[in-house]
Amino acid sequence: NFSSIVNAVEEGRVIFQNVRKVVKFLLATNIGEDITLLASLVLFASKGLIISPVQILWVNLVTDGILDITLAMEPKEGNVMDEAPRKPDAGIINREMIRNIVFVALFMAAGTLWMFSRADQTAELARAQTLAFTTLAMFQVFNSLNCRSRTLSVFQLGFFKNRYLIGALVASVVLQALAQTLPLMQRALGTVSLSWEDWGLIVLISS
Repeated sequence: NFSSIVNAVEEGRVIFQNVRKVVKFLLATNIGEDITLLASLVLFASKGLIISPVQILWVNLVTDGILDITLAMEPKEGNVMDEAPRKPDAGIINREMIRNIVFVALFMAAGTLWMFSRADQTAELARAQTLAFTTLAMFQVFNSLNCRSRTLSVFQLGFFKNRYLIGALVASVVLQALAQTLPLMQRALGTVSLSWEDWGLIVLISS
């Protein structure tokens, strides 16, 4: 049945697009983490790591681990059958993706390092590390929204179109807030409580 073939091609295109979205999200966030840590060893050599290993593990498990799965569930974006066929040997990662990944990763690193540097001048080390840790996590939350489409903004796509992702976003933000407010999590992750003003600046920078 010809219509079955058409539907299969359409479904295949949607799956390929979503695989690319997830790969772009994971590479951008992880390269952003790498650049942040490597740059911190040069810029803040006397401080050691501005984000501890357990905090990095938390970000990778709680933020990446939830968001990448739900990003793969993104519904069909427009009419994918109007697009020209891709070459059979086309890879998942292309030149456009590489540019976007590097661009986002550099922004993540710059914003996180700036937040740490700003706090380190006036506050104790634990508070500066908590600000950097939370900023990096929130960068990944907003990046998941960026990765929903190659050409459209989240407002054009419809914010609630992917309800799984929205649920994951809410869960990530709540867990990140608990990570620096619950005494048990503070001891485990080495965090301190942040003010509403701190959170406002974090959202401003990471968005």
